Amino acid sequence: MKSKIFQLRELALGYIILSDLPLSAFEGPFLQELLRQFDPTLASDLQLGRTTMASELHKIFEKKKELIQQEIADALTSIHISFD
Repeated sequence: MKSKIFQLRELALGYIILSDLPLSAFEGPFLQELLRQFDPTLASDLQLGRTTMASELHKIFEKKKELIQQEIADALTSIHISFD
């Protein structure tokens, strides 16, 4: 079950990042109810609040840091990272 929860959180973070949404995107009552309708136990175990999502983002980044660095090094063009 932990593996499934980690995978679902990773997918949720991917959605948040690609859609440029806040980490609290899954805290809305309608989305929470939608998740409960599909699987009440999973919805309560999933915990998609902003604090959990921020923690998971750091965990995923640390886990995939070397892969990201290698992809940047192997890129055919220069990659410039900036922060707004």
